[in-house]
Amino acid sequence: MIARKRWIQVCGRALSRASVYTIFFASVLALAAVLGLSLQLGALLGIALGIILFLRGSSRISLLASALIFLSATVVYLSRQPSNERTWLAEYSKQPKIQFVERDMRIEDLRDFRWKSEFEFEQNWIKSTYKLNYLNGLEVIVVPLADSELAAHVMLSFTFENSEPLLVSVEARREIGEQYSLTAGATRQFELAYVFGTESDLLALRILHRGDIVYSFPIKADRAFIEALLRELADTANSLVDTPKFYQTLRTNCTTTLFEHTNQVLDETLPWEKGILFPAKLGELLHRRKLVDTELGWSDAKQLFRLDERARVEAKRSGFSEALQKIRTTRIISPSAID
Repeated sequence: MIARKRWIQVCGRALSRASVYTIFFASVLALAAVLGLSLQLGALLGIALGIILFLRGSSRISLLASALIFLSATVVYLSRQPSNERTWLAEYSKQPKIQFVERDMRIEDLRDFRWKSEFEFEQNWIKSTYKLNYLNGLEVIVVPLADSELAAHVMLSFTFENSEPLLVSVEARREIGEQYSLTAGATRQFELAYVFGTESDLLALRILHRGDIVYSFPIKADRAFIEALLRELADTANSLVDTPKFYQTLRTNCTTTLFEHTNQVLDETLPWEKGILFPAKLGELLHRRKLVDTELGWSDAKQLFRLDERARVEAKRSGFSEALQKIRTTRIISPSAID
């Protein structure tokens, strides 16, 4: 009986100490994250400091250290302020500046890079004018991340009768040397970027050089809604020039931000669903809500609106934009052309 009580006491102390060091380890990881350290380095630091405390400190000291570390992480997180004055990667070095003059939309610093590979490019920032009277469509671009069933990057493509489509992509604005990560995005490591660009840039990079799977779903919407959404995006992009904001992995990412913009111009707001939280499912969500401009079932529609495979083939015969235009024309005339 005495031995059993001792065993219970030993187990209780062990569990108590394990809980304390788990809290301490989590606090070290939190501080490492807000300081911009890698997850691996934060883990090594937590293990090393944990061993020292285990050998020389008490549970009370460990809890006090955890509280101080967590408080430090919180102070660093809350004191960090967004800025436009950083050493940006070339693709984020400029921000679009947009003016509406009567029925013209004039964009300065529209991104139109010429990509030679995933990491080699020719910088090209242009001025372009889009005629709103010729605005005739909206497509939702979904790019699954590494064949993921859940994660994806989402963009919007505004189509015009007389010009190449205009793409809008909400992204983490990274500095030279920074790599994207979910942890960094959640701890104010990145500013928010609204990239206005051409499909010769934003889609060619992903289809021809990264080898991504890319879907483009045409949306059933009237011109008034499409124009209101475009103006809403332009206003926010302009505001970031003077008032930068942080990118947030969960709250202010490529999908949730575009979803919030959409709700801003709708009479009745859309509810949050799985397709918003897991954007690789967004096309299926739009199709289920009958917002995709097709009469096909989901399986056939998904095949029809996949761009990348046919674009790679067609781009060898003509220019990339011409290839995309041919694909769009073919799928409107004859869905059976995908076979």
